[in-house]
Order: sequence, then C-alpha cells, then structure tokens
Amino acid sequence: MVIFVGDTHFGHGTERQDRAHEESLIACLLHYQARVTHLVLIGDIFDAYIEHRFLMPKVSVRLMSLLLKWTDRGIDVTYLIGNHDLWHRDYFATEMGVHMVPGYTVVRKEDAECYLRHGDGIGHIARPVRWFQGLLRNRCLVWLYRNLLPADLGVALARTVSQALRHRAPNPRTASDLRHYARQTLRHTSAQVVIMGHSHAAELVRWPEGTYLNPGSFRDEATFGVMESGHVRLVQWHCGRPVIKTTAACS
Repeated sequence: MVIFVGDTHFGHGTERQDRAHEESLIACLLHYQARVTHLVLIGDIFDAYIEHRFLMPKVSVRLMSLLLKWTDRGIDVTYLIGNHDLWHRDYFATEMGVHMVPGYTVVRKEDAECYLRHGDGIGHIARPVRWFQGLLRNRCLVWLYRNLLPADLGVALARTVSQALRHRAPNPRTASDLRHYARQTLRHTSAQVVIMGHSHAAELVRWPEGTYLNPGSFRDEATFGVMESGHVRLVQWHCGRPVIKTTAACS
C-alpha cells in the first residue's frame, strides 16, 4: 500500500492548532501502519521551513519521529519539496532516510507507472508571483538569507510572509491548470497515474489516458490518497477512521 498526503502546512497556525492537526495525521498513518510500504509526502508539509547547517525549525517533531521509525522498519518515505518548504538541507535525508525530491519523480507502484510532483509552477502564474518564486530558489539569495539573518528572525519573517500569502483566497484556476497538466502528462508520457498537490482541491479523475489524484490538503479537509490492489482511492480521515470518497483503477 502507498499513502499520499500533503499540504499540511505545519507552522501556519498556533501551537495548539498544529498539535491537533499533527495528532490527527499521526493517528491516520498509524491506522495503516501494518499494510503501508511507501509513504509519499506531496509537499508543503511545513508552512515556512528553513533548515540551517546546525539548526532546524522546532515543529512537528512527533511526525518526524514516526517517519524515522518507518524508515528504520524499511518503509519507503518520499518527500516532494513544495513551494512553502523548499529550504531543506540534508537532515531528512541523512538522519531520517527520507528520499527528498526537489522537482518530480516517476516510480512504479502497484504495477503502474506514477508521476509524482507537488504542482507549483504549473499553468498561468502572475509575473510578480513567478518573479518571487524565482528569488526563493536563487542559491545565492538563499545563502545570504540563511547566513546574514539570525535563525529566529529569519524563520519568523518567512512565516509572516507565508501566512500573509496563505490568507488569500485560493485561485480556482490552479486546480484546473493542474488537471490539464496531469492529462497532458498521461497523454505524452508512459505514466499511468499522476499525483500532485498544491491546489488544496482534492479530486480523483479517471480518463482514457490514465488516472489523476490530488490528495488535497490534510490540514484543510483531512483528505489523502491510498493506492492498493490496483486501485487509487481518495480518502478522508473523519472521526478517527478513514472514509473512502471515490475510487479509480490504476491502469
């Protein structure tokens, strides 16, 4: 079984809110622990993650502990870096055994070729936003930000900006752009399943070309994806148990 979860944005709310969301996610993951073989984090797990050479943000340590236990047991964990948590260094990879993916990756699961990507940077993006995203990925500017600002100030400033951006209403065009990109990927590559996040709009679509899953935001709606026995399922964690919303064949 493969589990897909993303857009949890830990660090966006108060400590109490984050703790509640974290406990809910951990309970959900533990529910599948006996069957899961691969966990895929679809990005934006943290709302403003800045890892320094000797320091890392104090957030979601219980989830990190679970990831470490799973990798120690041989469960694969893949982390697709999103647009809110792109300033990782090497902690997750070297200390926790998590496979970090800065762009996209293609893996074969359940006898289906799966294209995995967070989903930012796709479709129409306003020029100021695209320009700002470019700055966030500029290695020189990232180095200056990490090294010239005290860690507490740097993280606090990043969280302030991130939260301001998150308070804006989601662009309804984002989900449409991702859906179009997914179908084109299915048409023009060997992928049979495309999984992306970013839009916070959970959906599972089956076309003649293949299947598209967006697990949505676990923080907003507690939705996630499961792939098992040749099928993809969009699931919601509700009142301490999983509720299947819809199902589609992998191939």
